[in-house]
Amino acid sequence: MRRLAARLGARGLGGYFSAMARVGGATVAAQLAALAVAPVLTRIYGPEHFGLFGVFLAVATTLAAIPPLGYNEAIIAAREDADADRLFAASLLGSVVLGLALSLVVWLVLTLGPAPVRILPAWTALLLAPTIVGMAATLCVQIFLAREHDWSTSSQMTLAQAGSRVTFQLGFGFLGVGAGLLLGEACMRVLTPIFALWKKRREVARRLLDQRWSDIVGAARRYGHFPLTRMPSSFLNNLGTLAAAPIISSSYGLAAAGVYTVMDQVLNVPLGFVNKTVGDVFVGHFSKLFHSDRAAAARLFLLTGVGLALLALVPAGVLWFAGPWLFKLVMGAQWEASGVLAVYMIPALAARFVVLPLSWVCSAANRPELKLIFDVVQLLSVVLVFVMASRAGVSFHDAVVQLSIALAGAYALLLLLSVWAFFRPRTERLA
Repeated sequence: MRRLAARLGARGLGGYFSAMARVGGATVAAQLAALAVAPVLTRIYGPEHFGLFGVFLAVATTLAAIPPLGYNEAIIAAREDADADRLFAASLLGSVVLGLALSLVVWLVLTLGPAPVRILPAWTALLLAPTIVGMAATLCVQIFLAREHDWSTSSQMTLAQAGSRVTFQLGFGFLGVGAGLLLGEACMRVLTPIFALWKKRREVARRLLDQRWSDIVGAARRYGHFPLTRMPSSFLNNLGTLAAAPIISSSYGLAAAGVYTVMDQVLNVPLGFVNKTVGDVFVGHFSKLFHSDRAAAARLFLLTGVGLALLALVPAGVLWFAGPWLFKLVMGAQWEASGVLAVYMIPALAARFVVLPLSWVCSAANRPELKLIFDVVQLLSVVLVFVMASRAGVSFHDAVVQLSIALAGAYALLLLLSVWAFFRPRTERLA
């Protein structure tokens, strides 16, 4: 542990946990605010509103993985700071240009496409455009901040993200806007990266404006395997994580999708924020150790994994003993069914909580193709569970139980792949 503390920097493990506490504290504060207003939102908006929001969020989040082309995750794999800056420029430019182009394609599909692919009303395309671009840009900024160890801006970004979402969704709801959940999400997604880039405007301008276009293209070519592996991996990961709501909507109805979405928003999204917080701090330190002290990196991996496993016992226990009661008490009687689903999803939620931050090892080890294996398995798990359940006439609740078991198995596979990446990194220096 002394060696690990020394390799982590002047403040050693204290610095690691201090960064975790700072970013984690902001995440906890943001989630407490979100949970505080959730009972109000569930009384302003009905199951159909949340069902539409779940499908919208699934489409936007899935498509947002495409515009950065995977170069956002190459930032953390770059050994040279100059290459990291160039990859940041490439990913940010792709987020805006390709994000807008992709939004146009989505609008055409929703207006002119065949009925099976028009899973959203055509007007939602107007909100998908800013949401996709904002999500994609946020992915780039978050990893850039993690590499820089700028936990202060990262924390403020988290608070701004949660605060703006709550403000806009509540505001539109009180004004009687039925699409308030979607509008609030779109506004928040645009403002989040703008806020962070404005905070870092001098440094970002200095480091990006000095880059020559030929250097940016050169860095993009050197890390060209990321668009080939990490971009489809992120796309499939988002699709596998969020495909449940659209599939449930088509198989069991929009109200069932709304019940699932509320469960997902109350539990999975906060857990996702915690995963992102821990993952950002973990990969920021791990990536530096990995190329200089493999033993210290292994200890950091083990320390983080054990800590997350112990921490996961708390929410899992609360859900097991009081999940439905808490949802009924806090969200309202009509949402007790969401609490029942939360109990069913404990295996999958706990596995995701522990494994997902550790999976950044695949990017740090320059082995993004291993993460792609998991993403394919996860997507197949979601699709096959609901397709087979629908054909067999399995009830909605039984299908969710099967989904939870399948996803827990997929995350166990991801843990094994992350360990494999650690011991079998792509070590050759990129020319």
